[in-house]
Amino acid sequence: MSKDSAGAFVFGGVPVHQRLVQAAAQLERTVVEQLAGELEVYRVLPSEELWGDVARMVGRGIRYAESAV
Repeated sequence: MSKDSAGAFVFGGVPVHQRLVQAAAQLERTVVEQLAGELEVYRVLPSEELWGDVARMVGRGIRYAESAV
């Protein structure tokens, strides 16, 4: 990973924040699936809560990461 002339982190020639934006929906699904697959506390949640509140918080974390890089 390197930085471009504007100081943005670049990976494979694409700014990291752009990669996060492009992959945000899939990344959110993957993170929620892994949380439910690996941690019982998430696995036992009602589906509406897991794919509602939890997914929303995961998405918020991804958007925060987008703005931080």
